[in-house]
Amino acid sequence: MRFIKTHLVLFLVFTTQVVVANSSFKTALESYKSKNYSQCTKSLEKRYETLKEKELLLLFYCYKKIEGKTKDQIRVLEKIESLDKPTEKTIFLKAQTHYFDKNYDEAIKELRKGTNLFPKSKHLHESLLKIFMLTENSYESRMILQSMKKQFGSTPRYLSLLCKYYYLDGYFDSAISTCREAIKSKLSHADNYVYLALAQIESGEETKGAEQLVAAATNFKKSALAQQMLSTYYLKKENIPSAYKYAKKSYKLSPDNIDVLITFAQASFANEEYQESLDVFNKACKMSRKAIDPFQVAAGKIKQKNNFEFTQKFSQAAHQCRIMKRED
Repeated sequence: MRFIKTHLVLFLVFTTQVVVANSSFKTALESYKSKNYSQCTKSLEKRYETLKEKELLLLFYCYKKIEGKTKDQIRVLEKIESLDKPTEKTIFLKAQTHYFDKNYDEAIKELRKGTNLFPKSKHLHESLLKIFMLTENSYESRMILQSMKKQFGSTPRYLSLLCKYYYLDGYFDSAISTCREAIKSKLSHADNYVYLALAQIESGEETKGAEQLVAAATNFKKSALAQQMLSTYYLKKENIPSAYKYAKKSYKLSPDNIDVLITFAQASFANEEYQESLDVFNKACKMSRKAIDPFQVAAGKIKQKNNFEFTQKFSQAAHQCRIMKRED
């Protein structure tokens, strides 16, 4: 009899706990659906130590909707991992949380762990590549692309990106062969022709590369990259009218691309369109620190032209560009 009573008490306690758990989960879910995210977190935090994975995931998504709760999101995801082990999903969510918080180093650390644990996860590899490309880390972008090519095959996208990053990292022979392979896999992608031309120019085949670059700008009139790179080539050759012509074309196609802006500002300056150059430099400065050095160079050059009005304007604006606060 005593045995039955004991088990009855245990059953009632367990049943009560289940009812409470289900009740708090439903309450939290309703709060989430009604966008009352603070109430959602309060409902679940009361039972934090006993929450199951489903409840912890809901708690994570509630915190995700509240600004400044990165640490709580990570805490909850680590709690989920402690229940069993890291999964592809928890690793991705932790990396994504750091990414949205612009803590790229921690995001990279999580994704590296993820690609080691789950080497066949294309999603984690793509996420890692995305961060390397965003932070303009050409070396890491190239290395992971090489790995992805081996793991997932030579897709037109991988070949195209490798074509670009081989060029940017100075591996011109590899760039030439990979760009040609990329062109065969996708004839309509302008970037492959552009980086092939640039690699040829850098590897000593300037005549062939220049012809290829002109052809790319002619055949792909809507490619801002093709117009911009041809402008840059003409600037180096001091063909100012042509440099200005193609820089202006690239600017019309992509007025918010920082590299296009800098090239157009430089070409406008070389063409003695000083007010236009100043305006574009100012726009570029608000977007990125990449504009600082070329702006300073332009400010130095204008002094040598004894143009007092624009010397003053460029000097003041270039100084403001250097001290300006930006997100990058």
